[in-house]
Order: sequence, then C-alpha cells, then structure tokens
Amino acid sequence: MAILTDSFHAQTVRESAETRFSGLDWTEAGNLAEARELPAKNVPGGNESFPVMVPANGSAPEAIYPAYGTIGILDYSTMDNGLIAVANAVADELKAGALEESSCAAARPWLASLTNFRLKELPKPDRVRFSAADNSDPEFPVVKYLASYGDSTIDKTYTLAFSQETDGWAVWEFRFGGD
Repeated sequence: MAILTDSFHAQTVRESAETRFSGLDWTEAGNLAEARELPAKNVPGGNESFPVMVPANGSAPEAIYPAYGTIGILDYSTMDNGLIAVANAVADELKAGALEESSCAAARPWLASLTNFRLKELPKPDRVRFSAADNSDPEFPVVKYLASYGDSTIDKTYTLAFSQETDGWAVWEFRFGGD
C-alpha cells in the first residue's frame, strides 16, 4: 500500500477557478461609470424610495405572445370568446384522448366516433396547445392544435374547423397532421 505525501496535492475545482479568473477585471473602472440620480417615489410609512418605472417613449409596449413553429403565435385577442371556450374544452378532450360527441356539430354525429377511432392508436399527450383562429372563411374558422408527448421530439398537429351552431361553436371538421 502506498502512502501519498503532501507533495502530491490535487488541485481543487475552487483553486482551479480562482487561478483562472483572478486575473480578470470584473468591474468597470469607477471613473468611467457616471452615477446619476433616478427619479423615485416615497412610499408612505416606510423609509425607502423606489425608482419610477415609465416607458421611454411614453407609449405602452406591444403585447408579447408565445409562438410555436407549427401553429404560430398564440394571440387569441381577435377570437370570439365562445370559440375560445370551445377550443379550450376540445384541447382538454384531446389531452384526455377522446373527442366528446357534444363538442361536434349536430350535422356530423359520426365525427366523434371516427376521430376517437384514430386517437385510440396514439398515446395521450402531455400538453395540447391551440392556435388563434384562421378566419379566412368566417363561417368555418380553422384552429390548429399541437399535441406534445413528453420528451419526445414527435409532436402531432391537428387542424379543426368549427361552425357556429344555435347553442354555440362546435367542431365541424377534424384533420390529422397532413391529412
């Protein structure tokens, strides 16, 4: 059995980092950065002041929406509230793995059965997102859905057309991926 002496000293990660970064100048020179006082508001009952936050150009910034490559920007501001509610309900149904018959148009009673026959072959998605409606045909707005499956890089896209029924919006057409 060999005994190691102090002459064989392994360098620790901390020592290695200190050696590497100790020669760098991490701050600006004090004479280069000019201190300036920011306008502030005093809060009643306290001894602190907080900077006032105002937009630089005096106008509100534009809204920022998330976007997904296959379905686009998720901006629902131009969608009918009833259509948003039905689109959310359909997203929940797709996440559960089955389209409810009550979500489909009355003129197409077979749509849920055919859709569910194909959905049974797929695993249940972890997340389902939907796009803003494409109103190129206002009678049948089209909404794209993106179903994500865990860590898988394979996401499924569904395209649904909705129709205005007497009691609200309903699914008129369901297309799988590139169908």
